[in-house]
Amino acid sequence: MLLSLLEIIAPFKHFSKLREFILMKLPPGFPVKIDIPILPTVTARITFQDFQFKDDIEATLFEIPKDYIEDPNRSVVAL
Repeated sequence: MLLSLLEIIAPFKHFSKLREFILMKLPPGFPVKIDIPILPTVTARITFQDFQFKDDIEATLFEIPKDYIEDPNRSVVAL
């Protein structure tokens, strides 16, 4: 699923590199740190200590709980 998303945004240089990294065959349980520039002075950092690819993830993991209520006071910043 992540690879499908990266296929769409791959024209962007940083996402293309991320896609190449995901396609590499690495040993299970390796550490990963990804820095993604958002603005010239803002960077998003994602860190995994024991990253492992899994093909057997249940679809229910991605379902929104029925009792979920979105916070009406949450602000969304449009760039």
